[in-house]
Amino acid sequence: RVQMMLAEQIHRNLKRQKETKIGERVPKAYVPSLVSLATDVVAKNFHIYPELKGITDPKVIKKIISRTSPNLDIIISAPHIDDEDYWKECCEQKFKNAVPRAEDHGNSYKQAFLETYLEKTLEALKPEQSTRQLEQLLK
Repeated sequence: RVQMMLAEQIHRNLKRQKETKIGERVPKAYVPSLVSLATDVVAKNFHIYPELKGITDPKVIKKIISRTSPNLDIIISAPHIDDEDYWKECCEQKFKNAVPRAEDHGNSYKQAFLETYLEKTLEALKPEQSTRQLEQLLK
């Protein structure tokens, strides 16, 4: 999969070079680093492998989390992601009209997201389905 991504990137760059006009300066082909390719792959598959135990470099972990979708299922993201920038983005995307403030939730965007998410979920429960939905929510 990584090889395919790399091949596609090289192909796009070579195609761009061919499309330049005669006499124009040809840009150098950009080949992403292996670390960059790997962080992209891990981020795209975070929902399958959310534990980053083998990664010890905090900068690499930060890159992976920054490239991870803020639309992940809360069951996956909550126990595995502590990065405040990630949770701030989640708050901004999920609650666009009323973004919760970290200051109102223990100075934590993760806490703000989780509390607001739980509040909205409980408010949306219908009385006739509430028991079953609540049981599913608590699993």
